[in-house]
Amino acid sequence: MITKGKLVKTLFRFKKVRGTGVILRMNVRGKETDVIAYEKDFPCGLLASKSFLIGKDLEIQFSPQINSRSKIRYELLKWDNQSDQIRLGIINHLITGIAKACIQEIPWENEANEEHSKDLEIREQLERIYLGKDSTQISQEDSLNNKGIEENQ
Repeated sequence: MITKGKLVKTLFRFKKVRGTGVILRMNVRGKETDVIAYEKDFPCGLLASKSFLIGKDLEIQFSPQINSRSKIRYELLKWDNQSDQIRLGIINHLITGIAKACIQEIPWENEANEEHSKDLEIREQLERIYLGKDSTQISQEDSLNNKGIEENQ
């Protein structure tokens, strides 16, 4: 049977014959119980103890008691079977985190202008070298260019 459980915390990782995963503490129907989540079924790294999923309702399945002595077994449903709200929330959180990390690589306006002028200077020097002008000709042209710029201002 399928129900929802509120994630309280992640207890530990395990390795069994069926695969690796984590044991979660979840609040199911008003009481805390342990729930199994397998890595092959769900991205278990998202269930870390400081995860944004703490306190969120996740879809779980449980096998009913066969007799009064057996314990109910709870297992987190596969990623595909989680609610759209949870999946979209996770995707949104990941995209936001990636965007915040990547925005740091885009230079500010004043830094971009400095980089552009440096690129132009390097390009001009390489063109002069390619055209075969020696260093005295280059320094004379630079001084003439600088005088021309000063006169225009």
